[in-house]
Amino acid sequence: MVITNNDITQKTYKKLSIQVSLSGLSFCVFDLISNKVINTMSIPFEKNKVIEEQLWRTFVDYPILTKSYDEVMVIHDNNLNAFVPTSLFDANFLASYLQYNTKVFETDFFTHDVIFPYEMNNIYVPFVNINNFLLDQYETFEYQNSNSVLVKQLLDLSKNKEEKQVFVHVQKEHFELIVVKNQQLI
Repeated sequence: MVITNNDITQKTYKKLSIQVSLSGLSFCVFDLISNKVINTMSIPFEKNKVIEEQLWRTFVDYPILTKSYDEVMVIHDNNLNAFVPTSLFDANFLASYLQYNTKVFETDFFTHDVIFPYEMNNIYVPFVNINNFLLDQYETFEYQNSNSVLVKQLLDLSKNKEEKQVFVHVQKEHFELIVVKNQQLI
């Protein structure tokens, strides 16, 4: 979903990117004309408090989040995902791809990101409660899983590299270990 406001007088020429996890939220505002970062912030969440209340508090404390943007991208940072080659992918069975990696429930919402041009899909469980909160804040936004972004960038970097490359993405409470070779996820 992309905002399609073609009226040049209504454009802000700014993009908001929000990365959200159960442990916190970070955001970055980009100026699309100068291609520069205007603002960035990281806000930790308390484990014992309701996430929607902490999101609401974040929007109150940081009014820059309530401004109008030409693009809003939400990146769900969780490990409730699985990469599947396009040749084995069937959108009718998203939950079945995750059942061996994580506990899934009938009530879970499943979606996927296409990792183009790598003929791969990342099936994941987004934070539906967070998306619902953000739908009240923004007319529309795109969202994807953080591992989709990470793996795509690393596959792009591995072009024409015949040796295996190992990358570790370390975060506060977990890490991702990615091995690639010449645009192939090993």
